[in-house]
Amino acid sequence: YSNNFGSTWTEIQSGQGKGEWRDSAFSSDGSKIFLAQGGFNSNAGLLYRNFTPARNPGESYWQEVMPANNDNTGTNWMFIKSSNDGKKVLAGAYQKRVFTSDDYGQTWTERKPAGNQNKNWATGAVSANGMTMLVGDSSGRLYRSLNGGVNWQETQAAGNYDMNWMSSDISSDGTKMVAATYNNGAIYYSADSGQTWTNISHYYFGSNFWNIVAINDDGSRIIAGVQNGQLYAFDYTGTTGYPGPFNLTTIEVFGPFNRL
Repeated sequence: YSNNFGSTWTEIQSGQGKGEWRDSAFSSDGSKIFLAQGGFNSNAGLLYRNFTPARNPGESYWQEVMPANNDNTGTNWMFIKSSNDGKKVLAGAYQKRVFTSDDYGQTWTERKPAGNQNKNWATGAVSANGMTMLVGDSSGRLYRSLNGGVNWQETQAAGNYDMNWMSSDISSDGTKMVAATYNNGAIYYSADSGQTWTNISHYYFGSNFWNIVAINDDGSRIIAGVQNGQLYAFDYTGTTGYPGPFNLTTIEVFGPFNRL
């Protein structure tokens, strides 16, 4: 944990569970922290929350939170996301379900974006107010919710095909969405809350192994990373013809920046 823009770091112990740390989420003021832990077999993954002031995180303040209808047997949590105030939380697990919370992670509701079946929920995203949500199956489809996870709709960003959805993000107001696929991968962008989508990477790449993607608050810049470690920036121009609505820039990760 860092409270000085990454200059120094402090190890925080959230619990004794075994597994891999997969994702984290913060409220906009840093006072509420959520962690997702993956795990297989006996190494059960867990969800944690911390409501201490951001300047003083510590082991004694962490609380394990678990959806009541989750069996807690080797749950491989893949992502956890929250609204800006930390009140609405979204979490998804591998070969299990998607859950939402409307009370800072205290209680949870199982959601069924793909119906009553387990999926490989690999990615999720939440808008600033927590009402717009996006989840992706790493061997299936992409789904959106416009009412805080109550109702879901499949959004065919890549057409009527199963894809390896690996990463996604949403602008603050929920209107701009971005999602990345891995095998035969591409970056897909929506400016209407997931109703329609554009492949913004195909002008520059035939396909790529996209691992991560993020969008800034107003949706004007997208950062995406591929398996070989290269990062790219897509800056919005509004162009309707070639090369599409975004200009591409290669980011020199360790150029003007300091390695932490």
